[in-house]
Amino acid sequence: MNQKLIVTLLLLLTTKFLIASAVTTNDIPSYAPPREKTISEIIDEKALQYNVSASRLYFMIDCESSMNPKAFNPRGEYSVGLSQINLEAHPHITREKAEQPEFAVDFMAKNFSKGKYNMWYNCNQKWLNNRI
Repeated sequence: MNQKLIVTLLLLLTTKFLIASAVTTNDIPSYAPPREKTISEIIDEKALQYNVSASRLYFMIDCESSMNPKAFNPRGEYSVGLSQINLEAHPHITREKAEQPEFAVDFMAKNFSKGKYNMWYNCNQKWLNNRI
């Protein structure tokens, strides 16, 4: 066979193969980056994990910080985040860590599981008074 003809045939076959096997955007599954959990999802998850009352966690976090992860109380104590973690009493915890919702809710739920509700004395008293 003629060398030109062979090259042309190979080129046609290669082109046809590439076109036939081309991937379109319809063939690619859509990608959605993982989303952050909501505060409610975190509270529910931690309540289950530590076997504590989700409604008490909601109440206490709302009472302490109005559900604001960046809440800050500089008066009398240096309390930060959803759970108003007192950084003077817990010097191993940084402000950045205390402002992370997952960490803050975990901190409160873990302490609740140990019966340490009075770490949040004022809000715990409100909880107890509302329960009567």
